[in-house]
Amino acid sequence: MKYPVLTIDDLGDSIFDLSFKAKFSTPTGQSFDGYIVGFGDVFSIGLFANDKVFFVNKNLVTLSKGQLHSFLSELGSAQTTSIEDLFPLSYSTEIHRAPFIDFGGVFYMEL
Repeated sequence: MKYPVLTIDDLGDSIFDLSFKAKFSTPTGQSFDGYIVGFGDVFSIGLFANDKVFFVNKNLVTLSKGQLHSFLSELGSAQTTSIEDLFPLSYSTEIHRAPFIDFGGVFYMEL
């Protein structure tokens, strides 16, 4: 697979391992930029804050909790927002390039 994927011809055998730029929003309306990994059942995301990436993976709950605490600290929200307040996170991709179609969903994380 070639990176970045700009055309259908650049896709490999599976789109389930691709990362897609996305906009996230919390139940309280906070918005964040980041990316999702996968298509359909998204298992991992990255959240951007101050030129840093914070990784969240459903299969690595303990490590993800640490990343989420660091993310909130980076935003200056650690005193007013708990990591549980972030979920469920709604997302919408920002591909904006034909022939690809933007899609959205909800990322749930059991903490």
